Amino acid sequence: MSEPTLPPLPTVLLLDTSFLRTLGGPGHKRHRLFTEYAKSEGIELYLSQRVRDEIAEQERWISSDWIHKSRTEPWVIAVGPVQE
Repeated sequence: MSEPTLPPLPTVLLLDTSFLRTLGGPGHKRHRLFTEYAKSEGIELYLSQRVRDEIAEQERWISSDWIHKSRTEPWVIAVGPVQE
C-alpha cells in the first residue's frame, strides 16, 4: 500500500489577519519559514484592502512588514476589497 500524497498547494493565497498575527514578525521563525516557502514555490500572496486596514490598526500585534512587502515585493500583491 502506498503512502497518501498531498494535493498540490494553491499558487495564490489570500492572506487573513488572523493568519498573519500567528506568523509573527520578520524575526520570528514561523514568519521566515512561511515567506521562504512562498517565495521558493512561486506562491503569490494577496492582501485585501480590509486586511491592510486591519494591519495598520493592529500594528502592535501584526507586522506592518506585509504592507511594505506589498509595495516592494512582486509576490505580495495589494488588491482592493474582496467580497467575503
